[in-house]
Amino acid sequence: MDSLNMDRSLPSISSSPPASIETTPSRRFFRDESDSADSTRGDQKSGRFRDRVNRFMARRSIALQIGFVSLCTAIAAAVRFATLSLGGISRDEAQMIWIVRAESWREMIRFLVEHESHPPFYYALLRIWFQLFGDSERSAVSLSLLIGVVLVPIMYYVGVRMFSHRTAAIACLLTAFAPALVEFSTRVRPYALFPLLCVSSHYLLWIGLRDRRARVWSAYVVVTTAFIYTHNWSWMAIAGQWIAVGCVFAYSTDSKRERIASIIGFLAAQTAIAVAYLPWAPSFLRQASHAGYGPSRPNLGQAVSSFFEVAVLDAGVSVPYLVAVLLGLAIAVRGESKDRRDAEALLIAGAGSAAAIAAATILSIKSYLLVPHCILAVGPSIFLVVCRSIDVAARSRYAKFAVLVAAIVGLQFVRLDLAAARRPFKSNEAEAAKAIADRIEPNDRILVQPQWNASSFFYYYPIDAQKIDYPVVDFRGPIYYDDTASRLADEQAFEALLTRIDDAARSRARIWFVVDSIAERRIMKIAEYPAKLDAKMDFVDLATIRVDQIRRRLTERYGPPRLIHRTNRVPLHPQTDEIQQVWLFDLDFDRSATVDENPRRLIRPSIANAL
Repeated sequence: MDSLNMDRSLPSISSSPPASIETTPSRRFFRDESDSADSTRGDQKSGRFRDRVNRFMARRSIALQIGFVSLCTAIAAAVRFATLSLGGISRDEAQMIWIVRAESWREMIRFLVEHESHPPFYYALLRIWFQLFGDSERSAVSLSLLIGVVLVPIMYYVGVRMFSHRTAAIACLLTAFAPALVEFSTRVRPYALFPLLCVSSHYLLWIGLRDRRARVWSAYVVVTTAFIYTHNWSWMAIAGQWIAVGCVFAYSTDSKRERIASIIGFLAAQTAIAVAYLPWAPSFLRQASHAGYGPSRPNLGQAVSSFFEVAVLDAGVSVPYLVAVLLGLAIAVRGESKDRRDAEALLIAGAGSAAAIAAATILSIKSYLLVPHCILAVGPSIFLVVCRSIDVAARSRYAKFAVLVAAIVGLQFVRLDLAAARRPFKSNEAEAAKAIADRIEPNDRILVQPQWNASSFFYYYPIDAQKIDYPVVDFRGPIYYDDTASRLADEQAFEALLTRIDDAARSRARIWFVVDSIAERRIMKIAEYPAKLDAKMDFVDLATIRVDQIRRRLTERYGPPRLIHRTNRVPLHPQTDEIQQVWLFDLDFDRSATVDENPRRLIRPSIANAL
């Protein structure tokens, strides 16, 4: 890669850089040697002495960089270990583990094609990881943790070569603490690998357009192919790359021959990526028609909000900070415009990411794509641009302002990470499963709603008890997510569920009703709903309506239930993390007796101590 840095410095070695722009890493790195060569033409002894000094300073500079990156990486590992969840894994994490545990590779791929909405790369990676280190919960989380930590030195490497050492240092340090990156480094999901592959793809694209070497384009093809095989949202980033490349060609001052070579290399790489994706293309088309979120009508404000939500990586900072980011970006664009080769990096990282979010906004009319953990893919690229804006602004007349913004960002990141470390909790599935396991009787039934929570509940539940499953009968592992709305709206399937509830009541079987507390809160928002449900409705709304209908039927047959378990702990994100409540419907319960409202006293002391 040193040759790439030398290539970058050649166009402007003869002229000194503008005062407002930091000398690029390559120019600064090789400047001392060229200067010493000029100054030693008349004095060989002085030249040799200066050469020794320059070599010593270069080694010292490299050692300082390695030490700084190592320190940031160690901090990142410590922060992520500190925020590992003390609660159970969430439904999506359990879903992934169930799928990866399939009997064979063929069975795993078949399930992804027919019942999921993701490509297979991360599943294959996790399956290999399980074969090496076991399929425990700790092993599953450790893969994401490792990838999240590796992102820190990668950000420094990319930041140095695309922008500057200062930009890379800021990005490296803040990446170690960025709340969203920390969170998804502790989840058994592909969202730790997703941003790593995205920022690597952007970097290799930038190098390929400048260097025009076959090996660089080959590396770009490999990384980008892995990217699109990791998550379907990656196509938004690919669309953003096309738009960014168009801007680069329109902005470029390269010769016609150089631009033609870049275009040919880019188109050849895109063709290779398309060929590599052909085996999965039919599966993608099936997933697009049977899975995913429902349509939405996002507006420009929502798109801008999504952009900045990722720009600060879910830091929850205030509007003045967003204004500061805009001002910093404006300063950076103005400063980088004086060096067109540096501006290309800004276009690839910034314009490409913005275009990806714009594409997601437009396509959300068909299927909602502005999901934060999906947009996180372009987060590190936007993060680099934000850090570059702070860097450039710090060397302008807005220096104090830039330093203040950087300090606010850093303190906010650390504050949120410390808060997460104090209450690292995302699911109480393990506790809910234990509360039932300690009290279950042979004739009892278990009903988990909405059913997608069953993947995590039965991950922890060790007893082969009788279940009342809905809308998919005979749950044995991962949940079916294809055509979920149609299944929930199916009146025959729902009537069959009600019949099973009635049969349980006639046999005086107790029913353990495990329900998502979020679903119960949503019932208040859907006070009125149509008598006949429509499959075109949002599947989350449909599930909420079914929960309300199920609870009413249970109350009609059994009377008011007893609350057996709930948690008082607060999750990291109350809108996304799962908190289950366990209710017991029992015909033989003496409701005339005085019952302590504290759910801990309704169960045996041994269980209460475990909660």
